[in-house]
Amino acid sequence: IIEDFTKEEDALETGYKSLDKWVRIPRAVNTVIAGKPSHGKTTFMLNLLYRLVKNNPGESFFFFSYEEPRAKLYTKLLSVMVREQLIASQGNLEYLRYYLRERRTDNDKIEAAKEELEELVDSGRLQVLSTPYTYEEARPIISQLKELGRPVGACFFDYIQKIPGEGRDIRNKVVGASGELLKAANESGAAVILGSQFNREGAKKGEPRLSDLNESSA
Repeated sequence: IIEDFTKEEDALETGYKSLDKWVRIPRAVNTVIAGKPSHGKTTFMLNLLYRLVKNNPGESFFFFSYEEPRAKLYTKLLSVMVREQLIASQGNLEYLRYYLRERRTDNDKIEAAKEELEELVDSGRLQVLSTPYTYEEARPIISQLKELGRPVGACFFDYIQKIPGEGRDIRNKVVGASGELLKAANESGAAVILGSQFNREGAKKGEPRLSDLNESSA
C-alpha cells in the first residue's frame, strides 16, 4: 500500500522530503489538513502552497481565504519566501508590515521575495482570493479556472467550516461544501485542499483521531 502511494505518478509532492516518503496529494479529490484552533493550519497551508508552486512551474495554484484578509496572507507568503528571521527583536510579520507600510526598499532579502511574489501573482501562477464565495459559487469557479491557459494544480480553502452555503447548521454546510468541492475537483482535475478544525472533543484531546473531523455521519 505504501508503495502504491509513493509511486502515484500523477499526485502532487508536498515538497517536504520526510512527508513525501509516505504520502502525496492526489488530484481530482479532496484532501483535508486538520488541526486544533490556532495550531498553525493556515501557516502550514501557505508553506505547502509555496512549495507546490515552486515544484510545479507549469501549473497555477489558488488560495481561497475565509478568515484572513488577502493582504495579510500575502505578507505571510513573503515571510515564507524570506526563509529566515529578519530581526531578532521582532516577529517577521510585524516587521514586514512596518517595512511595506513605510515603503522601504533597503532590505535585499525582502526585495527579492517581493519580486518573486510579484512575478508569481502577475503570471497567474499564484492567487489569493478573500471573496467569501459560497460553495455553490466556488464549484463553477474552480471548473472554469482550467480555461485560463494553464493547468490548475490545487485550490486551497481556509477553512471548510467557514465556507458559506445552504444549510441551517454547520453539519449540513460542511456536508454540502465537501460534496460540491469534490465535484469541482473531479471536473477540473485539480487537487482540492481543505483546512479543517477538529470538533470540540478532538480539540480537547492530546492525540487526534480521524473521527475528530466529523461534523456529520459522513
